[in-house]
This record gives sequence, structure tokens and C-alpha cells, in this order.
Amino acid sequence: MIRFFDAFCKSIFNKTSDLLLFTQACDTFSADDFVCPKCGRKHACSNIQSYSRHLISYENATVICCRISVRQVQCSSCHSIHAVLPDCLVPYSSYSFSFILTVLHRYFSGTKTIEDLCLHFQISVSTLYAWIRQFQKHKRLWLGILQDGETTAIFFLKELLSGAFSPDDFFSTYRFSFLQYAFTTFSNSS
Repeated sequence: MIRFFDAFCKSIFNKTSDLLLFTQACDTFSADDFVCPKCGRKHACSNIQSYSRHLISYENATVICCRISVRQVQCSSCHSIHAVLPDCLVPYSSYSFSFILTVLHRYFSGTKTIEDLCLHFQISVSTLYAWIRQFQKHKRLWLGILQDGETTAIFFLKELLSGAFSPDDFFSTYRFSFLQYAFTTFSNSS
């Protein structure tokens, strides 16, 4: 997977739709400019195909679901294939980054009950709690244990939304995206 970061801050400050951000980011993406995440070779990636997935966003107090086409590139050196995902998407999730942050902000603000939040955003209670756990885990990872204990979730969200924390810094440090579930592959070697 190739992640590129630029759209997130634009979406927060300009209130641009996630679909438009995704489209603009994909239009400006040049495969030749990126380094292969697997072998590290520069200028070796080229466009090959795309796949379809859902993008669920929240605009004008409405949940919007649309289909998008995610570009894939292949490295000419190691032949690995990578999906190209701008920062408005959370890897392995249909929900946009801003959608999840909006839900979490409302949750930590305490303005609605869990039932009302889930009904309004059309998500299950288990999805909400999974996002809360992932947010708290990544917040602690990002800030460190001491600073995490001193920083409320709502303050951290406000700082994140203001641009004080950059999702690309988190990705650069940990090699997975903020709010992304880090999957572990297990093999049976017996």
C-alpha cells in the first residue's frame, strides 16, 4: 500500500467532501514519484489496474455511501502490487478518516447517547466501540504513556483537527495509518 498525505488538512479547513478529496488526490498522483514500500526502489512503480470499494462519508449531517475506484501500481523491480490510498481513506475500512473523527468527536463530547450516535451515523455499537479502542490505543502510541495520561481525548481530537498533529508523521513513525487496524499474519509452522 502506498499512502500519500495532503488531503486531510484540506478537508478539515475547507469542508471539502471526501469523494472530491479522493478524486483530486488521485488526479494529482504520479506513480513514478513514489518509492516502492517493499523494496525501496525509486521511480519503479507504474499504474496497472484498479479495484472498487465503498467510501462512507458524512456531509451536511448526512451519511453518504459511494463507490470509488482505488488505483493499484506495480513495482518493476520486485513486482509487488500496491494500492494507492490518499489520507482521506482509512486502510481496510469503508469509512473515511473524517467520518470516524466526527463520530469520535461527538462521542467524547458527550452530547449524545451511544444509541443516538449509532442511529444517527448508521453504525453498530460494536463498530463505535472498536473505533474508540483503536483511537485510544493509537493516541497512547502517538503521545507516549505520560502525555497520553495528561491529554483528554477531546483535546487531542481538536488538536488533530486543527492540524497540530499530522497523520503522515504517525505513518512515517509506525508504518501504518492512524486508526488503521494493524493486521498480523500468523502461520502454522508445525
